[in-house]
Amino acid sequence: MFVAVIIRNISEYGKLSIIDMQFVDKISDISLSLFLSIALMSIQLTEIYQLALPLIIIVLIQVIFIILFSILIVFRALGKDYDAAVMIGGFIGHGLGATPKRNGKL
Repeated sequence: MFVAVIIRNISEYGKLSIIDMQFVDKISDISLSLFLSIALMSIQLTEIYQLALPLIIIVLIQVIFIILFSILIVFRALGKDYDAAVMIGGFIGHGLGATPKRNGKL
């Protein structure tokens, strides 16, 4: 893996076309799709059902935390004005969007 990092960096900074990145992107998309389909086929529905309540609790705690953190710390640090409110909207959206994105990747 370390050798691959070296080859990738040399080809990128040396303007060499050793690696075809479009091909690598296609292979990575296929590999991810294959992995997700195999992983989802092997999941038992009873295991998912048992994890529903803990997941709901975790998401609710995250929502409460991100809102309190945004209002009490970030909003005040940004100056308590309209620009701060707009930034807080983006901050909350980013904070709450991380969980579904992470779960979707898994």
